[in-house]
Amino acid sequence: MTSLRKDERIYSAKSCASIGRGSPEVASHVLNRALHREVDDHVKYEICKSLLSLGRWNCATIDEFSQRLEQGSELMRIDIMKSLAPSATDATNNYGDNDQNVYQSLQRLVQILHTLMMEETGSENVEVITCLSAICLSQITKDEVITKLVITKLLTIVKTTRDWTQHSLAVECLVRKVRLMERVVFRACVRQLYHSIQWKHRLLAAQLLAMFNRKQISLISSVDEVFDSLFHKLWDEAKVEVRLAVARIFTVMGLRPRLITELDKRLDAGSSETRAHAVISIASVGIKNDKTLRTLIEMLGLDSSDYVRLQVMRTFHALGVSDVRAVRALREREKCDGNLSTEAAKILTSLKQINNRASRCSSMS
Repeated sequence: MTSLRKDERIYSAKSCASIGRGSPEVASHVLNRALHREVDDHVKYEICKSLLSLGRWNCATIDEFSQRLEQGSELMRIDIMKSLAPSATDATNNYGDNDQNVYQSLQRLVQILHTLMMEETGSENVEVITCLSAICLSQITKDEVITKLVITKLLTIVKTTRDWTQHSLAVECLVRKVRLMERVVFRACVRQLYHSIQWKHRLLAAQLLAMFNRKQISLISSVDEVFDSLFHKLWDEAKVEVRLAVARIFTVMGLRPRLITELDKRLDAGSSETRAHAVISIASVGIKNDKTLRTLIEMLGLDSSDYVRLQVMRTFHALGVSDVRAVRALREREKCDGNLSTEAAKILTSLKQINNRASRCSSMS
């Protein structure tokens, strides 16, 4: 932080934010000393960002960002608010009730963010700035009037935006920060789960849906509607992380028994596609009861569809099945010719490695 070279001081400021998470008091002390003696605006900016990431708010940091939010370019404002949003909750937790200077600095920041949220400049970044400023305000201030405006702005973005990134940010704030568990927010989460291109946005939508409890659901929807809305995502989803998150929603809402019953019925369906979907869903939900396992073993040997048998083998692998009957069925399939034989050999090898690791862990404990 004392280097004569500007780029080295910037690098040191950024490094303090990462290294200092183990002992934020020490890192904050170093950064605050550097901030007071620094003369270069760019370095001061990076120091303030590092202090924010450590959750350390003070007058110098708040005033630095307030000034740049007022006078900086749109891109700088976006960058600042992206730094503010994750750590904004620390603003109201890291100063005492008698620290009037910090309180006044925060009030000025709130006014600036409020102005940015309400501005209609017509620029291409206006939606991004509105969304980020609303998110920051939702965490910094408890003013009821501003909170209502924040909710209105975020709901407008959720209803009108074509950018899934802004939709994702807005709906996450409404659920996790504002705790607005209403039908419009629930439907927005479902829409994001089904239509967002980015898998991380779909994963977030599933995680947000899991935050709705059954009582809240009963006020805005019906159990049947929720079941039907989410059921297809147990197989109609490329990323296994998203399928697992959807399965958790059924568990949280107390719908797992009904789900197991429905999947067991579909294993006996006449359509091979329906049977394959049910098998994929069993892997997502993590069903390992004896009845379902026996049905899957029978399907591996007798099902008329190679695709269904392939999904059964992959389900055994996903569930880490070590049942002797399942292993025997896989070995029988390994003896046959074709792609299924190759797949069975791979899965048997993988299951053996999983079981060996589990045995070593149990012996060490």
